[in-house]
Amino acid sequence: MAAIGPLPASVPKWMFPGHNGQMGSPGIGRRHLDPPAAAKRVRGERGEIAYWELGSGLYVTCVRGGMTRAMSQLIIEEADKLYAGGGTVYGFHDWLLMTHYESACRIELTDWVLSHRAQSVLHIGVASKVVAMGVAVANLMLGSLIHVHTKERTLEQALHDALQRAGR
Repeated sequence: MAAIGPLPASVPKWMFPGHNGQMGSPGIGRRHLDPPAAAKRVRGERGEIAYWELGSGLYVTCVRGGMTRAMSQLIIEEADKLYAGGGTVYGFHDWLLMTHYESACRIELTDWVLSHRAQSVLHIGVASKVVAMGVAVANLMLGSLIHVHTKERTLEQALHDALQRAGR
């Protein structure tokens, strides 16, 4: 993954095997899940989010460490612009290195997605048991709308397939 900035001091380096002090993994070729330099970011004390769009109606997020309410608000504020354009909106969330989240994030994001349910296709990558449980609870509320991935390669493949179908 491309580097997206130094890890906050409060995030233990052991959480990121082979870590070189930068967010993301060094030495891996460019992929669609790599945050570009122009990605919008919010950094908290214990984590960071990057948000970017890969064309009309398709956005990606990458979270490392803990998600705060300011981070979930970034998703809502930016993706709302895509929903306003009408049509289906595809959200791909690389949360494989998210370790925890503020409970307000799950509640707000779930309520927000419910209001756009008919327009939404969501893919979320999770590894942490805490995050996986929160996504499972949200998915129950959303009627199994979320496609859950536990491996980066399956999330990347789903994103690649969506880009291919859209001709990107």
